[in-house]
Amino acid sequence: MFRSGVLRSSLLMHLQLGGSLPFSHVIRSPSIALPHCPLSGRNCYLLGLSLTKLNTSITSRLDYSTASDESQQQQNQQNRKKWTIVIGISAFMLGVAIYGLNKNERTRSPADDDQQSWFSFVEPKKHVVVDLPSEIPYLIIGAGTAAFAAYRAIRSADATAKVLLVTDEKQLPYMRPPLSKELWYSDDKELLRQLKFKQWNGKERSLFYEKDGFYCSPMDLKEKEHGGVAVAVGQKVVCLDVKEKQAYLGDGRMITYDKCLIATGGKPKTLPAIDKAGSDVLSRCTIFRNIDDFWKLYKITEKVKSVAVVGGGFLGSELACSLGKRGKSTGVKVIQTFPEKGNMGQVLPEYLSKWATEKVKQEGVEVIPDSSVTGCSYNRLTRQVVLELSNGYKVGTQCLPY
Repeated sequence: MFRSGVLRSSLLMHLQLGGSLPFSHVIRSPSIALPHCPLSGRNCYLLGLSLTKLNTSITSRLDYSTASDESQQQQNQQNRKKWTIVIGISAFMLGVAIYGLNKNERTRSPADDDQQSWFSFVEPKKHVVVDLPSEIPYLIIGAGTAAFAAYRAIRSADATAKVLLVTDEKQLPYMRPPLSKELWYSDDKELLRQLKFKQWNGKERSLFYEKDGFYCSPMDLKEKEHGGVAVAVGQKVVCLDVKEKQAYLGDGRMITYDKCLIATGGKPKTLPAIDKAGSDVLSRCTIFRNIDDFWKLYKITEKVKSVAVVGGGFLGSELACSLGKRGKSTGVKVIQTFPEKGNMGQVLPEYLSKWATEKVKQEGVEVIPDSSVTGCSYNRLTRQVVLELSNGYKVGTQCLPY
């Protein structure tokens, strides 16, 4: 409050002298630009504008005419005192308000700006498992589509089966295909918050295969008379002893099983040219596989003006189409590059691959086929990641999912 008092005194003294309050004075005044109460240019401008107009208006009113008698002069003097008090109170209130604003600005970090978008509040519910059974009849390593199909098949063949899924993700089993397709086409942000999307028939569907209540706790699984399915999230199997039928987790715990299925799925392939490019490049690159990757890329595309997708398989082509369609309304430029002659060239006949490439282009994507990434660097002047391609092209982008 002492600092606010200095601010108030400085303004009162200046106004009592009858002077106006020019903006340069507000910005340069030592009594205002205090280390513990910094003023931004915007706040100084608003303060100067308000008080200058107020002071000019009052001064013009009081000096409009010259008093002819002593009583009128006394009246004017009293009016001056009243208006000085009013101005003082106003200046004090403005000073306190600006102090509070700047206090918030001082404690604000650049990361706080990121948390202002609705995206920051839609992290999926993450489950935590502490206790695990030491023995289990059916163990499935992984919690993707293959794992989902497996436990359903097991339960249909054995209604009392007790199945434990172990996954290194923090979410319950969910579908991955919508991460590169349906979720990007949703205009309903509230629906997206819940990780739901609309199917081709217009019906809503959750990204998760089952509701939370479908699964039981891993420790309760043993006592389930009619069996059940449990998921150990945030756990990773690092070693299997198939002879002894034992699975070892990353934290050292061991689970004995009767039957085990490995259904971990694939892992995105990284490129040496990007991995060796340094922190400036890596901080602007992201792989794409799970829910966290989706949220990260969705948030990035709300800010950047260009995105380059490296890869022309199903996932890369779907993602490029989704980003391209979204870019038509957001203005984000989307580039896709891959070594094949056309999209999905490794799995489709050439004529279908060319047809798919044309469809991707129609979504607004700049497709660069027959090109591999041979080098990668960061241009500090343009603040872009620069991809050096085998065909001699150089592509600048702000974000690089691959």
